[in-house]
Amino acid sequence: MSELSEELKADIKTRLAVVKQQFRTLDRMAEHLQAFPGFEKVNKSTISRWLLHPTDRTLVALRLLAGTATMSQGTGKRLLIAVPDSILAIPLIMVAAPRRREEWKNISFLEQHFGIPTECRIVKDGGEAVRQLIEGKVHIAFAAQDIINESRETETVTSCTSLCSIAETPLLAIGADLRYSKAVTRVGYMAGTAVGERLQLVINHHGWPPAKLVPVRSIEDAAQRFITSDKKQIDAFVGWDTSVISLAMMLRNQDEPNPSNRYPTHRILSSSTLAKLQTEVAVNLRSIEPSHVRAFLAALNRVIRDQIEPRRDQALFHGEIEADFGINQDIAAEGLKYSEFHKIQVSVETILQFWNAECGNSDPKWN
Repeated sequence: MSELSEELKADIKTRLAVVKQQFRTLDRMAEHLQAFPGFEKVNKSTISRWLLHPTDRTLVALRLLAGTATMSQGTGKRLLIAVPDSILAIPLIMVAAPRRREEWKNISFLEQHFGIPTECRIVKDGGEAVRQLIEGKVHIAFAAQDIINESRETETVTSCTSLCSIAETPLLAIGADLRYSKAVTRVGYMAGTAVGERLQLVINHHGWPPAKLVPVRSIEDAAQRFITSDKKQIDAFVGWDTSVISLAMMLRNQDEPNPSNRYPTHRILSSSTLAKLQTEVAVNLRSIEPSHVRAFLAALNRVIRDQIEPRRDQALFHGEIEADFGINQDIAAEGLKYSEFHKIQVSVETILQFWNAECGNSDPKWN
């Protein structure tokens, strides 16, 4: 790295001191920086050294901090986010959806801490979330990695790309055991999700008996197909977290003798990597503000690190989720048991595109 001039060092010190006043503490400055690649291990001691002896890296950190500090003052522009009805979407819902309890005054975490008005749209599945992103109806969408990758391969889609990955969950199953069924099993899965193609890969990979995959429209549709005895019947249902858990609960609550014997509880279909769903956050590069991206990443990192991971097994937390966002606490408890949330892994390529645009190195509308 090149040696900074004394004049530039003095300027960085002054600007960093101003940003420190906006954040109020070095801990908060470090917390915001940790959401970005290359700054995961930054702490208040690092920033203290930068205040005395700035480097090239300090200059990059200053740009990130200055942008986030500006966002905390609010711009009034609403950030629109589409997420599927899934336990895996809980981090985004906690960041962007208005909380219902009176003490939160019906505002979102992002608006409370960063001054960004938000609207969180709960949609049927990840496919619908990505469609809304492509059509410019939202700025951010949450979906399976498979769905986002497929959208990027479409020639007409040039403005939507992955921002970060945050979670994974195994395929869950209920009903007939696909591993040992000798007859062709009719297996249901939610239409519009990435389950169908992934399930076929898992079956082929393990050499399991062939199965007929049947897309269903809703959990109610799946429940009806379990009960019926006609050609629409399904013997098993496979999906990610919420859909399988909800179906298992619905079937067990039916007024039948010993319903749990006929409909066993959900189980992990396979421990192979193929049977695990990776989820990502995607953004529309043409419409989203780069400063919104910085604030969103910082907020998402804080929610996962400080709220979800330390409290995922606590009944009190599950009750708070239901009180704040209307998500059934029993479903939340079961879903969080299987889902794995990790420190957000940011796409460096996407972040660099935002930086280049802000530096004037590319068209702000991404051509």
